[in-house]
Amino acid sequence: MPWKDYFYFSRSQRRGLIVLLALVVILFVADGYIYYKKTRHDFVRNPVFVDSVSRFQALLQEDSPRWQQRNYPERKKDFYPKYSNGEEKETPKLFAFDPNTLDSAGFVQLGLKPFVARNIMKFRKAGGKFRRNVDFAKLYGLQPEQFEQLKPYLHIENQEEETPQITQSLIIELNAADTLALLQVRGMYASLAKRIVGYRKRLGGYHNINQLLEIKGIKPEKIQQLSPFLTIDKEQIRKINLNRASIDRMRNHPYFNFYQAKAIYEYRRNKGKIESFDELKNIDSEDITSLFLEKIHAYVEF
Repeated sequence: MPWKDYFYFSRSQRRGLIVLLALVVILFVADGYIYYKKTRHDFVRNPVFVDSVSRFQALLQEDSPRWQQRNYPERKKDFYPKYSNGEEKETPKLFAFDPNTLDSAGFVQLGLKPFVARNIMKFRKAGGKFRRNVDFAKLYGLQPEQFEQLKPYLHIENQEEETPQITQSLIIELNAADTLALLQVRGMYASLAKRIVGYRKRLGGYHNINQLLEIKGIKPEKIQQLSPFLTIDKEQIRKINLNRASIDRMRNHPYFNFYQAKAIYEYRRNKGKIESFDELKNIDSEDITSLFLEKIHAYVEF
């Protein structure tokens, strides 16, 4: 007989089991609830239990930190009307002033912190003087927005105007000067001097001041500014010997490309030694243009 047959129940038997299980659950929950209610009421009515709970609560109140027993007022933005050093904060009163003559109390009335006012007094006592409005703006402890608020009221007697310092510039030879020498030229700056020297090394030297326009970022007005202080010694130019230079040597020059260098190299190999610059005009190549020959004229020799 299969073991499943032992656990087979008819429909009526299954209903009876369900009802029985439901009754068991209800009785179990009811018993727990009755026990809870009975014991709770016993504890509440028990004077010993009530007295113990009262004493325990009293002990908790006595041992609680003092900060928990205090009732602090609601904190507001201006609850503490003093600086950290105990000095009273005053509402700023704006009026016309000269920072070279105003006393410390006046600076505090303007809204400056006391330590800033003391710094001004020390600065003036040491012989310092505010010569321009921007000098006052650089004051340690003065916030930019505070300076903007005070600026309309700031009046410095005999204020010195900012005038550009014009210095005499040396005359610099462009093909021999390093970056430090170029920086002595009026209107020159470090990155520009570096680019001028770098391009000069690639060219072999400058033969015309307008070649500086070939450097990225240099405009005609800049050349006009620099040209009075620059001279060019064409004897300093390093030239390329076209009868011995390789293709790579020629194409490393800014004015040569690969096809121009190759055309000159092939002509030299087929015809022999090049005797003069005019002979380059005989090279049969669309890359050897009159504009190209004009650009390289100062940089080749034979």
